[in-house]
Amino acid sequence: MKTILIFQGGGALGAYECGAFQAIAAHIDKQRDDVMAVGGTSIGALNASIIASAYQRVKNAKEAAEALKRFCTCTGHEYYEKGNTPLTKNFV
Repeated sequence: MKTILIFQGGGALGAYECGAFQAIAAHIDKQRDDVMAVGGTSIGALNASIIASAYQRVKNAKEAAEALKRFCTCTGHEYYEKGNTPLTKNFV
């Protein structure tokens, strides 16, 4: 089956999307679904870019969910301490 994920914007919804994607990631892998497209607006677009980047590299939704979780739980202080750019390099 082919899967398309669309995330909406709206600040705090980004954290919800992080948890929701973790919940469905195991199902995507179990069903051997292929994630064909990931998109969103605002925070949803940022979440989608983390997922898409990780999924493209590993072809595993659970690993992509872990990358998103690292992004969602990172503080600005942690990011600047690492000193790496671009932003996704720290999480994916």
